[in-house]
Amino acid sequence: MSLDRIFCWYLGDPGAPCLIGEVRLEANARTCILRLEPDWRASGFDLTPGTSNANDLHATEPGLRAPGALDDAIPDQWGERIIRVISRPSRMSPIDLLWYAGDRRFGALGISSSPTEYRPFPEPPLLQAASIREAEEVIGRVMAREPLTDRERELIASAGSLGGAHPKMLVEEDGAEWIAKFPKGQNVDQLLIEHASMELARRAGLNVAESRAVRGGIDHVLLVRRFDRTGDRREHAVSARTLLAREGDDSYATISGLIRKLAAPGEILAQQRELFGRMAFNIMIDNTDDHTKNHAFLRREDGTWGLSPAYDVPVQMNGLGVQAIQISPDPRMLNRFDREHAVAAAPRFGMRPEEALAEWNRIAGHVALWRDVFAEVGVTEGDLDYLADFLDSPEKRGYRKDATPPQNDGLDGGLR
Repeated sequence: MSLDRIFCWYLGDPGAPCLIGEVRLEANARTCILRLEPDWRASGFDLTPGTSNANDLHATEPGLRAPGALDDAIPDQWGERIIRVISRPSRMSPIDLLWYAGDRRFGALGISSSPTEYRPFPEPPLLQAASIREAEEVIGRVMAREPLTDRERELIASAGSLGGAHPKMLVEEDGAEWIAKFPKGQNVDQLLIEHASMELARRAGLNVAESRAVRGGIDHVLLVRRFDRTGDRREHAVSARTLLAREGDDSYATISGLIRKLAAPGEILAQQRELFGRMAFNIMIDNTDDHTKNHAFLRREDGTWGLSPAYDVPVQMNGLGVQAIQISPDPRMLNRFDREHAVAAAPRFGMRPEEALAEWNRIAGHVALWRDVFAEVGVTEGDLDYLADFLDSPEKRGYRKDATPPQNDGLDGGLR
């Protein structure tokens, strides 16, 4: 089924959905437009900072497929693959992807076939995390392009709402929704390593999404608790990529500028320091794929915005030395991902150079202990030796040359 139009609803309180407006395809069939309902224009909030409800028609920014926050509600790569396998639509336009993604998408926006009541694409109940191995087998069949039974299609239906390239699906654990990421048959236990990296970031005092590693068929499966769900509430969320569409630059320093514009006044400096710490951490652990869709902002009830917990912080193990996000837009520092550039950019993060230097060295002190933390989480000696080729390379050791030893370190590995 291909729809000519769909309707966007706000589901902050799923028990009281609010109609936002109508979504239609543009003539190119590759982007769509959003026409706001009069009631939402009068009493709703701006879905994306920088846009205004004074305008009833919202077009798509270059590089996106839908207007503002609606683009973040579209699944990509893995989610699109699952939609092709499970729903097999005859068309794969942005409207179709929005519709078939169902009711468990990122953030608090929902898609309905009706403007008078919220009627999303029907989905089966979530799989319980205890059945993760059964789901892993089905994911493997998808990866192998094998046909699925109706039961198997139902089992992994929740995967259609998710983005990213890694195989994943939603599961339920302890009454909450978790994203389960599955291994892809790499030469190391990649997802246990990612959990260890998240634990290392937590030890470094960074705000990181809750994670657990559970044993799969061969390697571990990573569970990450959704941070856009608080009890029964859904949190409105927008990725940094979407917010940066109008900025003309997508460096960490420009993301810091978004914090200065959007955060509550009393939280700006703390959030800018948090972003600086995440940047330093990603550089030091070889997370070269830390792109702008891996940073998000959550809308608060008072209309301000705050950084979401960090997520997707794996060790990439490629030794490229070039990050996906520049530290700053300074052309003299292009592709320099070192302490000197970070310290020079300190004012862009609301910090004095000496504060930035101290924060870099503080993060370095925690990263220097990566091997101990990873071992306690359960990473094998063989995988640790392989990781050392990247994390203890001369370049990475150079980042830690003046590391400040951490104090009062503790571990809750979350391994079962």
